[in-house]
Amino acid sequence: DLFKWAYAEKFIQTADSKISLGTNFPVVWLQYTRGIKGIMNSGFEYNKLDFRIRKSFLLKYLGKFTFQVNAGYVDPGVPATNIYYGVASYRAFTVFAPYSFATMRMNEFLDNKYVSVYLYHDFGQLLYKGKKWFHPEFALSQNIGFGWLDDPEAYSRIVINPIPMRLGYYESGFLVNNLVNLKLYTIGLGIFYRWGPYSFNYTGDNLAGKISVIFPFGR
Repeated sequence: DLFKWAYAEKFIQTADSKISLGTNFPVVWLQYTRGIKGIMNSGFEYNKLDFRIRKSFLLKYLGKFTFQVNAGYVDPGVPATNIYYGVASYRAFTVFAPYSFATMRMNEFLDNKYVSVYLYHDFGQLLYKGKKWFHPEFALSQNIGFGWLDDPEAYSRIVINPIPMRLGYYESGFLVNNLVNLKLYTIGLGIFYRWGPYSFNYTGDNLAGKISVIFPFGR
């Protein structure tokens, strides 16, 4: 079951749906999954709990700061497809995906419990007012992740050297949004750098280029 709590959330009603206008309070998501042995040919019995919280702050003369914390736990011993691989979105150059690790490779880490923190600060036009047709907006991003795998030997037969994020995964990003304004959405560019215990020896492998696509009405 998925539970969402967004106190004082406001909506706008359209002809066929409701669109959220957000809330000034933190938004919390909580999901519980129960695996029952014997149901629909399931061979495992387990508990899985996923948690997420997000909050944005408007800081006078500084811009908008947003943080999101994700955490999850699943009982050890379940199949690898039922635990966590890290929210990875790496390509050498691709579209920026908020609340993901821009420099993390797919299936790079394996954890049965984890916590990730995504920090994003949008300066808007505070650092550069721009000209009539050119209004770049600068933003900084910092992502951090920790994870643990209780029984790595159980997965060594199907995953070569399963690695948990127990030492801490770190990456920092710089984005220049709104380089091109197409009215319906804006396009910008960004770069992310991976550092810390899981960084690569070759600097180029730690970098990821991004294209930011922002819809103004969803900011």
